[in-house]
Amino acid sequence: MNARRTWPERLLLVINVLAISGALFAAWALSAGERAVGSINRWELDGTLTARDEQSADGGIAFNVLLVGYDSASNLAADDPIQLGRKGEQFGDVIIIARIDESLGTAQLLSIPRDLWVPIAGLNEERKINQAFAVGGAPMLIDTIEENLGIPINNFVSVDLSGFEGLVSVVDHVDLYFEYPSRDFNENPPSGEPRSMSGFNMPSVGCQSLDPTTALAFARSRNFQILDPETGDWIYDIEQSDLSRIRRQQTFLEAFIGRAIDIGARNPFVLSDLVDEAVKHVTIDQELTPQMLLDLGRTFESFEPSQLQSYSLPTRYDFVGRESVVFLREDEFEPLVLLMQGVPETDPSTVGLTIFSDPDATDSARKTAAALTRAGFTLEEPQATNDATEGVTVEFGPDGRQAADLVIATLTDNGVEIAMLTENLEIRAREVVVTFGPTPALPPTSTPQSSPAGGSTTPTTTGPTTTGPTTTGPTGSDGPTTTHDGATIDTIVVESLESVRSCP
Repeated sequence: MNARRTWPERLLLVINVLAISGALFAAWALSAGERAVGSINRWELDGTLTARDEQSADGGIAFNVLLVGYDSASNLAADDPIQLGRKGEQFGDVIIIARIDESLGTAQLLSIPRDLWVPIAGLNEERKINQAFAVGGAPMLIDTIEENLGIPINNFVSVDLSGFEGLVSVVDHVDLYFEYPSRDFNENPPSGEPRSMSGFNMPSVGCQSLDPTTALAFARSRNFQILDPETGDWIYDIEQSDLSRIRRQQTFLEAFIGRAIDIGARNPFVLSDLVDEAVKHVTIDQELTPQMLLDLGRTFESFEPSQLQSYSLPTRYDFVGRESVVFLREDEFEPLVLLMQGVPETDPSTVGLTIFSDPDATDSARKTAAALTRAGFTLEEPQATNDATEGVTVEFGPDGRQAADLVIATLTDNGVEIAMLTENLEIRAREVVVTFGPTPALPPTSTPQSSPAGGSTTPTTTGPTTTGPTTTGPTGSDGPTTTHDGATIDTIVVESLESVRSCP
């Protein structure tokens, strides 16, 4: 067992997890103290950032930090595959809004796909959101986010991803598990012949060590392909979009942090090497002072990385001409926007709720939907389904347990008995799915039993057996879960095998 962590160690872990790219580098710099912070480059963003709210009575405030990891073509090698088709632009490859609440000691992340198709502030035209950063830098990206999503941006941190290799060099390598031979390959690039856009190629399977160059190519990959073992053909893994890349980057970040801790990132000498490499590539806004950052570290002294909530904007994949893009799902993204605007996570409006119903359970589903609406949840009429299991099931994603508990409490208050609670790794953010299955078959009315001579027969009944949802892929049980009013529900974890995951 490790000894209790000091606040700098906690700050290191918190912001390492907090930042998928840019803030990861800034975190180690902040952990090293004022010397490192003072050497970081700064963006002058007067008139662009939204002013922070006044401090609360307990001295804490809540604020949003925009984190951008970008590839600057000017800092890449001349033969880097990313250089093809570029003319010196700086594309925002990783865009994250981190909401930090000092009063509550909470941190929430909202990832914005770089391919999100939106009107760009000041250009009067629609483009991918990452082009706002390429064309107008931090001010245009901030204005575009605020105008399209209504999320205020109070501070800004960016990092040049060319520094990524340097950080991996400090830890020597990062281990990842590959289910299939994998590569980056774009069969229909915007220009030129079909080719790898990042240079990533992993012909081996199993647990593999990624050196700095391979790690950077992996983190950049947007055209990730796997070798289909049945056909021998190269196929795109899940989908060719930023959504799958975000998942792979999160997996890589976890592996990187684990590797850094294994080699002694809590050791001041190892930490110093990471800091020295990080500060070369980090830029923060002029409002972030060393004292503010160190105060933030003390605020999060008791924060555990497992408490971090990570979300992605709900989007749908499509094309504009030949260009692959994603569009906001207008009916799903509002709850996350409210969360980033400061609406408490205990407010039902921050939960995305969908109800499905078997034809036999339509009346119950509609009555329950009305009750949930009165409680403050936003939802539409129940949708029909013909393959639901018996009873009422509640499904949530890896970051949706707290949202699911809000739904469960309201269901229980309205007399709804839940048969199964399911953590489904395919469900994202704070989306919760409630399914009303068919009514269980009635038990036998009576079963005559032999009785002593001259006695009467006593009927016995057998209660219905409720089964959980049918799942595909491996499943495992977390055991009984205590919920509202002390009720216990078995939780089934529905796992999905990602083609890339952490080494066992």
